[in-house]
Amino acid sequence: MDYPRPVTAYLLNRTTHRRHLAYFQLDHRGRVHQWGGALDRYPIGVPAVDMPISDILAFTEGMFPMHVEAEGVQLECVELSGGQPVDAHFFEADGHLWLLLLDARQKTDQRRLLQQKANDLQLLRDAHARILDQHLGKGMAERLLNIDLQQGAERRTLSILFADIRGFTTFCENRSPAEVFEMLNAYLSAMIRPVLDGGGVVDKIIGDAVMAVFGLVPSSLSATRLAVTAADEILQRSKRVAARRKRAGQVALGVGVGIATGPVVLGVLGSKDRRTLSVTGHPVNLAARLEGRAVSGEMLIDPATYGAFNGDRRRFSSKVLNLKGMACSTTAYAWTPHHDD
Repeated sequence: MDYPRPVTAYLLNRTTHRRHLAYFQLDHRGRVHQWGGALDRYPIGVPAVDMPISDILAFTEGMFPMHVEAEGVQLECVELSGGQPVDAHFFEADGHLWLLLLDARQKTDQRRLLQQKANDLQLLRDAHARILDQHLGKGMAERLLNIDLQQGAERRTLSILFADIRGFTTFCENRSPAEVFEMLNAYLSAMIRPVLDGGGVVDKIIGDAVMAVFGLVPSSLSATRLAVTAADEILQRSKRVAARRKRAGQVALGVGVGIATGPVVLGVLGSKDRRTLSVTGHPVNLAARLEGRAVSGEMLIDPATYGAFNGDRRRFSSKVLNLKGMACSTTAYAWTPHHDD
């Protein structure tokens, strides 16, 4: 197709700008007939008529005789002997084979930059995965990738656990930051590890309280069994922390736990700047209210958790509670852990 000269000039300029076009006219044996363009921009020898092109450009060794399709042949970012990258274009016209060289340093630099960015993103992703593993348990982050959240949220029946350090606010009064965080970290370790070991997900840490979700990922055990087992372990570990502190002459506190089970909305909350996977619904509020009424060393569960729990129920005792924000009184089931000291 013929184009007006201004169009051809424009396209040629756009294609070759800062790329230093050089050309060779070859026969089909790969021998040079003529040459021209910006040959001085490339680290190649001085051509001579009837010289094999492979004596000048090593990358063409073994390419001739060459069959060129109608659209030509393009080799991207091949390196010359001096290491300079070029794009090489072969095409046929006027009974001859033509070879064009275009400087590809800018393209190579851009590709290298993109590859570096990709590598940096992969390193960042790996770092985030390690952080998620610390909070969700080893391998849990990868398992969460299987959750279908295409619509932004979904409804699930899950068990929600809240655990809180009793008397912590009073303890913080007139204590140094170092004392406060030493106490907090000792108890949080006892509260978080049982959740992770028990297949739960730590939804959030709120001061001296932990919110966890069970049933989010597949397990051979029910969500209620996982939650109650984790709560029992939390109470036992917290009791051992308190015993160690007493022996060291330090203030010892206890932990209370609340669990509720039911349908919740699971989804991604937040903005484009920061998002988090979380749950909302009545069971979340109920679990928080039960935790607030649990005394030190006690676990309170709602009727749904009690009804679905397939473990030993003999350690539960029922009680009726009036919970803040709840219109009607609620039957709860109290569990006190085995003493192992």
